[in-house]
Formats: sequence, structure tokens, C-alpha cells
Amino acid sequence: MAERMSRTERRAQVLAIAAGEFAEHGLHGASTEAIAQAAGITQAYIFRMFGTKKALFLELVRAAFERVGDGMREAGDGKTGLDALSAMGAQYFDLLADRTGLLLQLQGFAACGDP
Repeated sequence: MAERMSRTERRAQVLAIAAGEFAEHGLHGASTEAIAQAAGITQAYIFRMFGTKKALFLELVRAAFERVGDGMREAGDGKTGLDALSAMGAQYFDLLADRTGLLLQLQGFAACGDP
């Protein structure tokens, strides 16, 4: 019998699955049913964890933008001028490898018209 996940582990699992779903399909095209099925849980459990589909989406989009901001701050910490710019450029290049994160940012921009 499989060991039961803690709430923290389950939440992390759902966030990872949902990141891919929202990155590919956006706020309105993503399916909480698909996320729940991939996680082996019910849709109701997703809504208990996050409240709404939009709240889940926003959490993921915020995290994607925070990774970039945090990476830039860390890369430039203690540096100035071209040294800081060069370090931040290298960090940004590394962040480009995270396709899901980039798509989440784009989907966040695409959803800007949604109140």
C-alpha cells in the first residue's frame, strides 16, 4: 500500500501538476479535473486547498515572477555596474531553461484582462 502524502507534499504535488496545466492552457483553458486526475485526488480537494481555480493560477504566476525577481536580486547582490548586469544576464539565461516558468509568466500577461 502506498504511503499517504502529507498536506505539504500533496500541495507541492498539485502545484507542480497545475503549473504544467496552466502553462500550456492558460487560466481559462486549464482543467482542474485534469489536475486532480493527474494528482490522484478529487477536484473538491483542489478547491479546499486553493479556494478557486483563479487563486491557484495566481499563486503559480506570482511564484514564476518571484523566481525571476529573486534570481536577479541574488545575482546582483554585492555587485555594481557591469558586474551586476553581467551576473543578472547570466542568471536570466539560466532561467530561460525553465519553459514552464516562462509560459506561466506569458499566461499571466495573457490573463491580465480578467478581473
